[in-house]
Amino acid sequence: MPYYHICPDCGAALDPDEKCNCHDRRPAAYCFMCAMPLYPEDALYDQDPAYEIDGHVLCEDCVDKYVEKNCRKTLRR
Repeated sequence: MPYYHICPDCGAALDPDEKCNCHDRRPAAYCFMCAMPLYPEDALYDQDPAYEIDGHVLCEDCVDKYVEKNCRKTLRR
């Protein structure tokens, strides 16, 4: 039977005496709309999806909202 515990913040499976390093990671940027931290790629984790529009960094959840609010033009016939 394996003995491990789960990090309550990131969900990583850790050995009994192992301390999680999720708090050691520093975000590369923050989403312009929701202020969610966006982390770069490292040896253990993939990069968070991020987009830059009009000089603003956005998370993937906020891209559609930003485009609808700021970049949408009504076409007239």
